Amino acid sequence: MTKDPVCGKLVGEASSRLKSEYMGKTYTFCSPGCKKSFDNGPDKHLGGSTTPMATKVTAKGRPTGNPNGERPEDLVPRGPQNLRTPPL
Repeated sequence: MTKDPVCGKLVGEASSRLKSEYMGKTYTFCSPGCKKSFDNGPDKHLGGSTTPMATKVTAKGRPTGNPNGERPEDLVPRGPQNLRTPPL
C-alpha cells in the first residue's frame, strides 16, 4: 500500500493502473481526478514549489529575518534622502 500524494488515501500499488512517474519515482493514485491534478502540478502535491520565492535583503546584501541581530534602521538604505534630522 502507498499513499495517494493528492488526497492521502491508501492505494494498492499492484492493483492500481493510475500511475505517474516524476523525477524518477512512481506515484500511484486512487482516482483519475487525483492523477490529473498531480500531472498538472506535481510540486504542489509533493511540498515543492514551481516558482522560487523572493528573498528580501538588507542594504548590506544580507537576507532579512534578523540573522545578524540587525536593527530595523539597518534595513533602510543609507543616503542623504534617508537621514533623520536630529530634534532641536
